Amino acid sequence: MSSTDEPEAGDARYRAPRTQVDDRAHTVDSRPPIAVSISVLLFSGTIVGLLVPMVSNWHQLFDFEHGEPAAAAFAVTFVLINTTLVAMIFRGANWARYLSLVFYLLTLAVIVLDRHWDLEVTLYLTAQTIALILLFTPQARAWFHRLDS
Repeated sequence: MSSTDEPEAGDARYRAPRTQVDDRAHTVDSRPPIAVSISVLLFSGTIVGLLVPMVSNWHQLFDFEHGEPAAAAFAVTFVLINTTLVAMIFRGANWARYLSLVFYLLTLAVIVLDRHWDLEVTLYLTAQTIALILLFTPQARAWFHRLDS
């Protein structure tokens, strides 16, 4: 072996490459753009709007002798799914915004078929519509796809 640490002919031992490597992680902006932040706030507001009547009327919702257990289970499941979706959207999960769109369309279909329109429903749908539009803006789309490249 020479003093230059170059392998001699016939030396089969492995030597790590001597190139300089930048060990710093590539920085990706993990903060969501304002469109995503506003969307998360709107989604959170709709969840709170669903929780307030549930909490204030919990004795009626969970009165299984005279009420419907399926309605209580649906309400709790609906809130839990929406809360999980909002958390995943905030973390940048691209699939969560598409699943939110699917749930929005299903909810809209149920409301239209039920013909139940009042101020609360109108506010809920307006907030959800604005939140979903914001999730599909170019800035939001770029942020959700930031790790794909």
